[in-house]
Amino acid sequence: MNIFKTACRILLKQRTYILIYVVFLGFMGVFVATGNTHGASSGDFVQDRADVAVIDRDGSALAAGVTETLAERSNMVEVADTERALQDAVAQGTTDCLVIVPEGYGEAFVEAARAGEELPRVQTVASFDHTAGYEVENQLQMYLACVAVHVALDADGAEGGAAALAGGADAAGAAALASGADAGDAAAALSAASDAAASDADSVDDVLAAATAAAHDDMRTETEAAYAVEEGEASPLPDDFLLYNRWQTYPILCAVGVLVSVTMAGFNRTDVRRRNLSAPVSSLSLSLGLAAAGVVCALITWGWLSAQGLVVFSGSLSGTEAWRVVLCIVDSLAYVLFALAFGFLLAQAGASDMTANAASNIAGLVLSFLGGSWIDVSLMGGGMEVVARFTPSYWHGQALMDIAQANAFTWEALAPAITAMGMVLLFAAALFAVALAVGRIRLGNAGVKKGAAAATAAAA
Repeated sequence: MNIFKTACRILLKQRTYILIYVVFLGFMGVFVATGNTHGASSGDFVQDRADVAVIDRDGSALAAGVTETLAERSNMVEVADTERALQDAVAQGTTDCLVIVPEGYGEAFVEAARAGEELPRVQTVASFDHTAGYEVENQLQMYLACVAVHVALDADGAEGGAAALAGGADAAGAAALASGADAGDAAAALSAASDAAASDADSVDDVLAAATAAAHDDMRTETEAAYAVEEGEASPLPDDFLLYNRWQTYPILCAVGVLVSVTMAGFNRTDVRRRNLSAPVSSLSLSLGLAAAGVVCALITWGWLSAQGLVVFSGSLSGTEAWRVVLCIVDSLAYVLFALAFGFLLAQAGASDMTANAASNIAGLVLSFLGGSWIDVSLMGGGMEVVARFTPSYWHGQALMDIAQANAFTWEALAPAITAMGMVLLFAAALFAVALAVGRIRLGNAGVKKGAAAATAAAA
C-alpha cells in the first residue's frame, strides 16, 4: 500500500505533463472534431463536392458519360486544352482533379472490354493538398468498371446475333446455288446477307451510349443506397463524436505512456532501488503497487477524455442509441490498456523523461496517422493499408466504424467490432510481454555488471 501511495504522489506531481497531454491535447481533439465536421451528423449528410475539369479529346459517348457522371458529384470547372492552362490548373489549385480523355479512347475501351483485357487508363491529376481529388479518381474507376461490364454483356449478345446472321447468309448462298442460279446471283445473295448482318450490328458509339447510360444508372442507384436513412431508425454515431474518438489515439498514448514511464522511473533510480531492496518489501508487493498506480493513471486519462467527449458532443448524441456510445467508450478503454503496456515498456527499458516524451509523441503521431485520424486509411493505397493493419490504432478505428454501421444490438451485428477490440487487446498483451522480457534482460545485465565489479574489487 505504501508503494502504491508513493507512486500516486509521484504521478500527481507531474502537473505539467497532465496539463499538456491530458487537458490540452484533449481539448485539441474537440477543436479538430468540431472544425472538420462543422457540427454535421451522419444522419444529416452533406456531400463535399470537389472541383473537377474534364478535357475531352475523344468526343465519344464514353467521354460524355464520364463528364455527366462526375458533374452529378462534383463542381465542373472549365479549363482550356493547352499545356500552359493545364499546368496552371494543377499548380494553382484551380481543380481538385483534372481528367483527360485521350483521342480514340472509346474504341480502345470497347475492344479491351470485349476481349477481357486490361482497360485503357484515363489520365488523371489529383491535387496534392486536398483528398477530394483522390475520391474523384475512385468514382471514375468505379464508373469505368461498370461501363466495361455492360460493354462485355452487350458483346456476348452481339456475338450470338452475328453467328445467327452468318448462318443465315451461308444458308441463303447455298440455297441460291442449289436452285440452279449462277455464281453471280449466289454472290449477290451472300453480299446482301452480309450487309444485313453488318447493318444490324451495333456501332461502337451505340454500344458506348447504351453502356454509359446503364452504368450511370448503376452509379446513381449505389449512391442513393449508400446514403439512404430509413425513417423510424435511430441515427448512427455523429461524425464529430466519431472523429473525436479516433483522435484520442494520440493524447491517450502520449499521456499514459509518459506518465506511467516517469512514475516508474522514479523507482528505478539507484538510491531508491537500494532502499527498496533493503526494506522488508517483497518484489511482488513492489510490482503490484507500481502496476496499480499505472492502472490509476490510465483510468484517469480514459475517464477524463471520455467524459469530455460526452459533455461536449451531448447535443449531437441526443438521437444516438446508448449502446453505441457505451461501446465506443469500451473501445477507448481497450486502447488505453495498449498505451499502459507502452508506458510499461518505456519504464522497463529505463527511458529518461526526454526519451519517454520523444518516443510517446513519435509513436502517437505515427499510430494516429495509420489509424485514420488524419486521413482515411482507404485513401492511402493498398500498401499503406496493409501496414496499418499491423497497428492497434487501425483496429481501434475499425471498431468505431463497425459500431457506427451496426444495425442492431446483436452478436451478429457487433461481432466485427468485438473482434477489432480483441485485436487491440492482443497488441496490448504482446507489448506487455515484450516489456517483461526487456525488464528481465536489463535486470540480468545489471547483475552481471555487479558481479564483475565485485570480482574486480576482490582481485584488487
